[in-house]
Amino acid sequence: MKYAKIISSGMYVPKKVMTNAEFEKLTMFTIDPYFSDVIGINHRHISEDW
Repeated sequence: MKYAKIISSGMYVPKKVMTNAEFEKLTMFTIDPYFSDVIGINHRHISEDW
């Protein structure tokens, strides 16, 4: 593997979006307001199979 190289890369973002409120209802896990207020995580993209 001395001469291995990356020849391409890719990215995929699922179409289905789940808000923090939906995530909390579904998992009964409370999300710290720090994530939405400071970091800005208000939703997440999830697989259709989830």
